[in-house]
Amino acid sequence: MHRVRVTPGVLDLFRARRVFLQRPNDPSPPPTWIGFELNCALEAYSHALNGPWLAYRMGAFSYAHSQVSPFVMVGRYCSISSEVSWIAEDHPIDWVTSYPLTYDQEPMPGLRAFWEDQAAHPEREIFKDAGIRPTRLEHDVWIGQRAAIMSGVKIGTGAVVAAGALVVKDVDPYTIVGGVPAKPIRKRFPEGIIQRLLASEWWKYSPKDFAPLRMADPASFLDQFEVLKPTLQPMVLQGLTGQEIISAAAS
Repeated sequence: MHRVRVTPGVLDLFRARRVFLQRPNDPSPPPTWIGFELNCALEAYSHALNGPWLAYRMGAFSYAHSQVSPFVMVGRYCSISSEVSWIAEDHPIDWVTSYPLTYDQEPMPGLRAFWEDQAAHPEREIFKDAGIRPTRLEHDVWIGQRAAIMSGVKIGTGAVVAAGALVVKDVDPYTIVGGVPAKPIRKRFPEGIIQRLLASEWWKYSPKDFAPLRMADPASFLDQFEVLKPTLQPMVLQGLTGQEIISAAAS
């Protein structure tokens, strides 16, 4: 994990790459530092609005009004509401204790100080499932306010997570889920429309190609887009990387 000061050079890099650190007309200053994985990639026209940690992947036009974990991969056109939590670590609930005493290689300061005071470094069994597993949001995902997402979960394209939901397992495409734990409420569209939307891969294309179509009517949109698609080229955008951020901060 890397952490750098937000220098004028870093701000210039984000502006040049069209990755946004603040909302429009936000009078508050930008974050003083940002943290990220070296291999992170933020696509042009994405939004890292709630630093200081950057997502591992953030696709074009996606935004988050919450802090996003650096172990979260976000596709294009995703909407993440405020106060969303990312549950990033598992504990061994079938062991004598669920406390990290048994497995954490970087223990809490109090436990680390105890071992230092005792001049002891005992061997410990390793809980192999412990640690952070990447969480993946595909495309056009909407996460409602105060939702909590378990690490390692995949939320399919077009899915909606209701406010306050606790997502502990994968969510199918175009499915609305809610509750604690989250369960399917309904599909957004009939199955035939869902399959056509997934096959269309409309999110791969420029908004100028499909925004003029009948977005309010999925069936009509698909009728139009399926005719138009053979004439279109997917939108390829450069990703701003962690290495580039480090270089900008050092310049």
